[in-house]
Amino acid sequence: MNLKKSNMKKISDFTFVMAYVLSVSFAALLISIQKELYIDITNCPTQTIQAEVGEFYEVKFDLQAGTSEVTYIFFYFELNGEYYSRLPLDVESHSDIFYFPKSGELISSATFVDKLNDGDTYYVSIDVLDKNLNSSFSECEIEFNG
Repeated sequence: MNLKKSNMKKISDFTFVMAYVLSVSFAALLISIQKELYIDITNCPTQTIQAEVGEFYEVKFDLQAGTSEVTYIFFYFELNGEYYSRLPLDVESHSDIFYFPKSGELISSATFVDKLNDGDTYYVSIDVLDKNLNSSFSECEIEFNG
């Protein structure tokens, strides 16, 4: 009878250890595949943009929500080294004009800059914030032909 109990104890201990190892491994896997909040301007030009006055350049970006939803995005523009414009958007007031990605979602979107004069140079910065107060930003310089 003692032999049976001893074998059962070994099986029970082995089962517990295996269940523990598998659960820790699974938790580590889940943590490793979680996405982090990031924003990336995907078409920042490396050369001067050839355009006529009045034409615009589309600044495309990808926005990846991390473990919580994105709640804020801030666009900042400088033109020829001077402050030009800014556009702060928050999820509570601006969900009708910008889609704020939920946890784990990846979206692609864009903003625009206009060539007002020959040789215009824009500095564009886009900052994002999520519900957990994580932040990310991306920046780009766009130079139009003279």
